Amino acid sequence: MEDAEGQKVELRYLRDTSEREVDFLVTWNSRPWLAVEAKVGDTEIAPSLRYFRSRLAIPHCYQVVLDGTSDYAKDGIRCLPAARFFAGLP
Repeated sequence: MEDAEGQKVELRYLRDTSEREVDFLVTWNSRPWLAVEAKVGDTEIAPSLRYFRSRLAIPHCYQVVLDGTSDYAKDGIRCLPAARFFAGLP
């Protein structure tokens, strides 16, 4: 997005002093825009992803699971298989 369209975007890792973390945070114009938590097989929404979504008002949150077939949304966070998540990227 930055190179092709000139949008100011950054890819970051998010962690606070209480050691809550989210694997990937994309900021757009210096504001949180997309958060992704990667899991191998856990389909319960990660508490840290729920916390940061609420605290930072992140509009798009995903938990991407390598081994799994569940695809559901809960509390504004979508949990889905990695293959489906990556298939939806441009």
